[in-house]
Amino acid sequence: MGLGRMSISTRFALVFLLALGMVAGAFYLILNRIYVSELKSQAETVADNVDAFGTWVAQYGRVWVKDDARSYLGHLPLLEADDGGRARPGALKTVNFYSKNPALAQREFSEVVARSGSPAKFRLTSHNVMNPANTPDGFERVAPELGLHVAGVRSVGDVPRPDAVAAAVERSGADGVVLGHALCCGGGDLIEALRKRMGDRVTLLGGDGFMEPDTLRELGRPANGLYVVYAGLSPSAPDLTPAARRFVREFGARADEIGVLEAAQATETVLAAIARSDGTRASVLEGLQDTREQDSILGDFAFDPNGDMTPAPFTILRVTGTPSRPASRMVVDRVIAVPTE
Repeated sequence: MGLGRMSISTRFALVFLLALGMVAGAFYLILNRIYVSELKSQAETVADNVDAFGTWVAQYGRVWVKDDARSYLGHLPLLEADDGGRARPGALKTVNFYSKNPALAQREFSEVVARSGSPAKFRLTSHNVMNPANTPDGFERVAPELGLHVAGVRSVGDVPRPDAVAAAVERSGADGVVLGHALCCGGGDLIEALRKRMGDRVTLLGGDGFMEPDTLRELGRPANGLYVVYAGLSPSAPDLTPAARRFVREFGARADEIGVLEAAQATETVLAAIARSDGTRASVLEGLQDTREQDSILGDFAFDPNGDMTPAPFTILRVTGTPSRPASRMVVDRVIAVPTE
């Protein structure tokens, strides 16, 4: 039935429903903006409180705490009356006080915040650390350079319920989650919990511990859209070097496996180093360290002082499928070259 044949009451009802939908949509957007603004305000307040606490401790150089020997700068044992304030012989007990410097006190305060129900979760660290446990990991070092804001870090071991972790992720406002464990160790349950709570609003990225096609197929629709990254070059990646394309064409299906191109490249690189050597092991190792590959199977690369390949290729796969067969295959999304320097 065309619009011209509708009755006035039907047209009015359609216009009313359309207007109502637009008002509801606008109302939702306004509420969502208020909600996000409030979360941001709470996070800034929590961060300011932690910073203010560190400033307060810095005024006095250190703060003394009772019976907390996890990490400290100084130790002061004192005697305290154990009989209601009257120091009779035999009624004294030792009370231990430990000093914390501003950085240590501030970090422990941030850990208390991380265990609380606060929407702001963060970890204080530094590039100039005295305690190795506070050293920023690789992701924390690189994220600021890439313009990424780390909304928080949550250990599944600390919070064994995947739905609780998913709730914490939603409260943090994160739009992406890096899954640091494996699919077989609770990763599937966490993916399901995140998708149930946040749907496709959150991007999920896992490491090679999620390269289990059979398990992903069993997981089904929640696994769709998951990105999986592994160190190496996929034979099905676009823009392979001519040498890599020749290798794949010559060996066919046998070359279409993870690690095959790396094995072929390693063989060629070692044989070339042996050919340049004087026959001794030290000479071969020196030749490997001086390697400067160009237009090879893995492209142009060298080795850094630690023996790591630079730049190193990383393949990013995306889990996809059809409506009837979700998560049925993994396709190459892109390949990135990461220098070690």
